[in-house]
Amino acid sequence: MARPLCSDGAPARPLLNQPAGPRRARSARRQDQRRPGPRPRHEGGRAGLPAARRIDTLSGRRLEHPLGALRRHSSGRSDDRGLGRRRSAGRGRHRREGRRRSALRHRPVPGRVARQAGGAERRHAAVPASEGLADAGDSGRDVDLEHRPAGAAEEHARRLGVTAASAQTTDVGVITRRTRVVEAPSGPLPLDDLLAAQEPVIFRGLASGWALAAAGRKGPKAAIDYLKRFDAGRPVVGYTGAPGIGGRYFYDDAMTGLNFEGRPVSLSRYLDTVADHLEDPNPPSFYIGSTDLDGYLPGLRAENALNLPPHAPGAAPPLVSIWLGNRTTAATHFDMSNNLACSLVGRRRFTLFPPEQVQNLYPGPLEPTPGGQMVSLVDPSAPDLVRYPRYALAAEAGQVAELEPGDVLFYPALWWHNVEALEPFNAMINVWWNPSPAFMDTPMTTLLHGLLSLRDRPEAEKQAWRALFDYYVFGRAEHASAHIPETARGDLGPLDALAARRLRARIQQKLNR
Repeated sequence: MARPLCSDGAPARPLLNQPAGPRRARSARRQDQRRPGPRPRHEGGRAGLPAARRIDTLSGRRLEHPLGALRRHSSGRSDDRGLGRRRSAGRGRHRREGRRRSALRHRPVPGRVARQAGGAERRHAAVPASEGLADAGDSGRDVDLEHRPAGAAEEHARRLGVTAASAQTTDVGVITRRTRVVEAPSGPLPLDDLLAAQEPVIFRGLASGWALAAAGRKGPKAAIDYLKRFDAGRPVVGYTGAPGIGGRYFYDDAMTGLNFEGRPVSLSRYLDTVADHLEDPNPPSFYIGSTDLDGYLPGLRAENALNLPPHAPGAAPPLVSIWLGNRTTAATHFDMSNNLACSLVGRRRFTLFPPEQVQNLYPGPLEPTPGGQMVSLVDPSAPDLVRYPRYALAAEAGQVAELEPGDVLFYPALWWHNVEALEPFNAMINVWWNPSPAFMDTPMTTLLHGLLSLRDRPEAEKQAWRALFDYYVFGRAEHASAHIPETARGDLGPLDALAARRLRARIQQKLNR
C-alpha cells in the first residue's frame, strides 16, 4: 500500500499535499533604534537576535547557522562619517517608504491576477535565471529585519490596526509580494545557485512540454486517462473529505483528530471517482498525496522529468512523487528537504513564509498532524487576526507563487508553504532533494529530544546549553576540534557513515538506560 512520505523520505501518517521580502514597519524600527537599554532576549539567540542572524562583532560578518537564511552585512563604522552616511541612508529610506505606502493604497486582492484593459491577464515578466538568482538574496527580504519576540510582535500587530473592529475591514494580513519569476534554463537546473540564494523562484513554463501537461491541456478527463495508462495496480492511499471542509485538510473542531479519512484504494478507480465529480459544484474532496512515481506509476517519469545535475556524492537520490486530486488545500507546513514543485494539470497557489516566521504562524500540535510535520493554525486565505495577531508580521514576510500548468516552483527546505489546488482536477509532480549525506539523521529527532531534555530546565541553564550548542552544533564543524590532536578528536572528527553508526549506537545506548 502506498504510504505518504515525509520530506526526508520516511513513511508518515496520512500526509496531505505539500500542496514575497518582509517589510518591517519603519516607524517601529526607528523607535527600536532610539530606545535605550539592552535589547530583549530572543529565543533564537543572544542579544535579541536569532542564532541565524548574529553578527561577528570583530569582523562585522554574519555568523552561519544551518537552519537560517543568511544575509550580508558590512563592517560597522564608529566614526562620525559612518554615522552621517547611515543618517543619510535613513532619510532616503523614509522617502522610499512614502512612495511605497502610496503604491500600497491600491493593493490587489490576494491570489488574483491583475488584468489589463480588455481583460487580458498580465503575467509577471520573466528575468534571466542567472540575474534572478543573483538578486534573490538582496531583494527578497530587508537585511535588517528582526524576528521579534511574541510580545513585541503582538504590539506591532496592534500598531498595524489589528483589532476586532478592523480585522475584517482592512488589508492587514494581505500578502502582496509575488514570487520571483525567472526564465527556464536551457540546460540542467542550477541547483547550487538555488540553494545559495535561499529564495523561492518560479521557472515559468519549464515543464510545459511534458506529456502529462500536454494531456491536461486537452482537459481533465484526458489527463486522467493518460495517468491510468501507467497504473501498476498497487493500492494507494486515497484521502476523502466531506464537502463542508472546503477542500482544506486540517483538524476537526476539537483538534484531537482530523477532518478527513484515508483508506487503501485502486488508483484508477479513485481517479474515475474524481472524474465523476468534475461538474459537481460542491463535491467531496478527493486527494492522493506524496505517492512514489516509479513504484506506482512506472514509466511516467520517462515522459515527465526535470533536467537535473547529478546529486551530491553520498547524498540520497532525489525523491520523486505525484499529487492528484480536485480542489484541495494543504495547510501551511514545512518540508525538511528542498523542493521542486512541477504544476502539470490545473493551477496551484503556494503561499510561502521564510523559516524565521515560525512563531508568527502559530504552529499546531506535534501530533496528530494532517501531514508529516506540524501545521500552522492560521488560514492565509482568511486569517483571523484577532485570534492570531502576529500573523500580520508573517504576512509582511510572505509571498505568493501563482503556478500555471507547466510552471516549476523551487523553494528551500524549512520554508513554510500553504498549497491550494484550484481546479476540478489537478496533478503535480515534485522532486525532494537534500545535499546532506544520506547517513545523517533528521534534525526533527533532535528537536523532539530537546523537548525531553532541555525545554523545561531553568532559564539560566538553558542559556548555558545554548552556548554549547552554538559551539558544537551550529558553528563550523572544524572549529570545535581544531585545537585537538587529530587522533584524539573522536566524535568531533569528520562525520562519515562509520562514525555516524558509532555515534548513533552511543545515543541509543544512552536513551535505553
